[in-house]
Amino acid sequence: MKQKILMIFLMSIMCVSIVSATTLYDFKKDADAYIISQVGQKYFNDNFEYLGDKPYPEDTPDSNMRITQYNHKIVIGDYAEDVKVTVWFNFKDGIWEIGNGYNTQSEELPDCISDTTKCMPFEITREKAIEIAKENGAFEVAERYTVDIHYFYGDIQSYVWDITTFESAVNGKTAIIDLNTGKLISIAWWTSLEVEAEYKDATPLNNQQTPITTPSNTDQKTQDNSSNTYLYLIVGAVVLIVIFFVILFIKRNKNKV
Repeated sequence: MKQKILMIFLMSIMCVSIVSATTLYDFKKDADAYIISQVGQKYFNDNFEYLGDKPYPEDTPDSNMRITQYNHKIVIGDYAEDVKVTVWFNFKDGIWEIGNGYNTQSEELPDCISDTTKCMPFEITREKAIEIAKENGAFEVAERYTVDIHYFYGDIQSYVWDITTFESAVNGKTAIIDLNTGKLISIAWWTSLEVEAEYKDATPLNNQQTPITTPSNTDQKTQDNSSNTYLYLIVGAVVLIVIFFVILFIKRNKNKV
């Protein structure tokens, strides 16, 4: 019993410590400094928008992990996209430090100090990227497509054009293209059952419109039968009510006699 009380007491102290440290700690200040160390002060001032910080998972206020997020406002020619950058924080030994405890300090953030080509300005426009994807067969069987800027991990560790084409709602091709050189990093078939929303939002080729599904004869008959069933139920209910009142009326008249 004493051990349980002691454990509860220690856990309470730990939670209070985390909450107190969270309240006092300036996550934005350290997250700003970390991003600046990767992209430079001027670039940060011109192209990053602070979104806020929150616990991770979000529904655990006393979590020992927290994330601070920004929009990296990327513009290439007439195209603009906000890429969400995340800086991780981990509560360790009574203090908050950058990182999630698993060797990850940030997500979607390149090291532009070591390699300036990983930040703006980028050379390959959206239109040029689509052209490169077409030349390499990404649009061979496409009926729709999407174009986005993504962060590519692995050996690349920088932003890329991600051009995804849809042969149907569940399969197609994806072309990954370097934002500066136009180099085709990869092109591959994909298959997924979880992209219906992306498919609906994708751009149709040749001004195709999403086909409008009309009910088949079988569906129409089913709908008609359902309507008839409801009608019969309503008529039957009315008849029963009328019969009930007729019987009630007859009984009352008999009683009077």
